[in-house]
Amino acid sequence: MVRSKNNFFILLSVFFIALFALSFAFISEYAFGLYPCILCIYQRIPYAIVLGVSVLALFFYKKPKIVKLVLLVCAVGFFADAAIAFFHVGVEYKWWEGTDKCSGQVADSIESLKAALVAAPSVRCDDPQFQFILTMAGWNVLYALVATAYSVFKLKLIMK
Repeated sequence: MVRSKNNFFILLSVFFIALFALSFAFISEYAFGLYPCILCIYQRIPYAIVLGVSVLALFFYKKPKIVKLVLLVCAVGFFADAAIAFFHVGVEYKWWEGTDKCSGQVADSIESLKAALVAAPSVRCDDPQFQFILTMAGWNVLYALVATAYSVFKLKLIMK
C-alpha cells in the first residue's frame, strides 16, 4: 500500500514538472509576448509527451512495471528536451548554425509569404528575446537535466 501510494506521488510529481515547464512557456508567450522560434516549439514536444504519459500512468500507479516504464520514458523525454535546449543554446551563442527553419518564416510563394507575415511574428533562433543570466533555452537545459536526474533517481528507488 505504501509503495503504490508512493508511486502515485512520484508520477504526480513528474506530471507537475512537465506541466510547470509548459505553463511557463505558454505564459511567456501569451502573457509577456515572448514569441517562440521553431527550436522553442521543439522543446515543448518532449514535455507534452511526458505530460500525456504521466497523466495516463496515474490510472495505473498500482502496477509497478508500468510505473517503471513510465519513469524511464519520462527520463528519456526530459533528457531529449535537454538535448534540444542545448542545441538551441549553441545556436543562440553562435557555436553552430541552427536548422533551416531557424531563420524565421520560410515561404515558397508570395501568397504564403503574405499569409505567414499576417499570421504570426517571425522569430529567429539565434536572437534570444529574454535573458536573465542565461537565456530561456539555457534555463531549460538546467531544468530538463534536473528533471531527468529526478526521474532516474526515482526509477532507481522503485527498482530496489
